[in-house]
Amino acid sequence: MADALARTEAELRAVVESDEPFLTEVARHLIDAGGKRVRPALTVTAAQVLDSEPGTATTDVVRGGVTSSWYRDPWWTNSTGCAERKRPLGKPRGHPGR
Repeated sequence: MADALARTEAELRAVVESDEPFLTEVARHLIDAGGKRVRPALTVTAAQVLDSEPGTATTDVVRGGVTSSWYRDPWWTNSTGCAERKRPLGKPRGHPGR
């Protein structure tokens, strides 16, 4: 597992490299802030549990975990079913007078 997490860290840093130094700096800030590691770790763990012969995580598993770390759940939930909403996006539920 430690090897897969180290490879995940290297892959996270590799995917944010840009020809534009400012973009690389901004993207690295997101990684250095400590996020973007839970979903990859869960992906590696799930692959190990479901593999008939667990061992070293494959490159595909590590890259799949890194890819999953960039998804933003609220975007998915807020963008689906907007036409059926009875309240505007961003308006809290259960707050009287709002």
